Amino acid sequence: MIFKKYILDLAKNNNLSLRAVARGIDISPSYLSEILNNKHPVNHGLLQKLAQFFDVSLVDMYTKAGWLSLDDEQEFYTRMQEILADEDDMKRFLDIMFKMKRKERQEKIKLILAAMGK
Repeated sequence: MIFKKYILDLAKNNNLSLRAVARGIDISPSYLSEILNNKHPVNHGLLQKLAQFFDVSLVDMYTKAGWLSLDDEQEFYTRMQEILADEDDMKRFLDIMFKMKRKERQEKIKLILAAMGK
């Protein structure tokens, strides 16, 4: 429910309806509603669109969506900047991350970064 509140707060702070948010990220309002009510899983592409639409960091969006559970978000953010600076590293990271189930992804995110030497 943290993700739903986060999106609702972002929409409210930008004086937008959820219908306007859905239009802004090219999905139907009913699909957005299903995602916010945990009836449909959120995916990387949608998180990326939402982050761009609301002009917030992808790391924040991942954290609010429950994709990341970090003890030290600043360390993670710094490491992600290093990875995102290199296109090959970014592709490797995303390939590894999206092959995992959500809970496994949360548990192993730091191990992936360590394995990549970042």
